[in-house]
Formats: sequence, structure tokens, C-alpha cells
Amino acid sequence: MGRARGGAQFAQSIAPRRTGEYAAGIHAEDGGLGGRRRDRPVGLVVATAAPSAAVEWGNDHQNHPHHVLARTIDIVEAV
Repeated sequence: MGRARGGAQFAQSIAPRRTGEYAAGIHAEDGGLGGRRRDRPVGLVVATAAPSAAVEWGNDHQNHPHHVLARTIDIVEAV
């Protein structure tokens, strides 16, 4: 969970701040146990705000995708 919390903080720090809704909706969650034998703890970085998909991938109104969560994965996995 420590890595997930750090990832959530990083994602919040690079999130666009047009209204602040997207950044405020980013948090870490306990994903239970994963892996083939279900013996590995899983931490998730989640974006729950309504515009999250548009911010991440873009759409007709949000032409420039920000890839906040994708960039966060790169940082979390590098640690």
C-alpha cells in the first residue's frame, strides 16, 4: 500500500488542475491479494472523478490526453 499511496501522491502532483476535481478523485485502494497463488498484496491507484477517462485518454472535448495514470505506473514500477 505504501507504493500505491506514493503513486497516488505523484498522480495528484502531475494531474491537470482545471477545476481540481480530477486530482481530488485520485487515491490509493487496497486491492486484496493477487498473483497466481493469491499471495501478493495489491495496491491500486484509482481516479474516480467523472472526467477521469477523458483526462487520461482524451475525447472530443479533451483533445490532449494527459496519461496521468500511465505515467504514474512508470514511476511506481521503477522503484
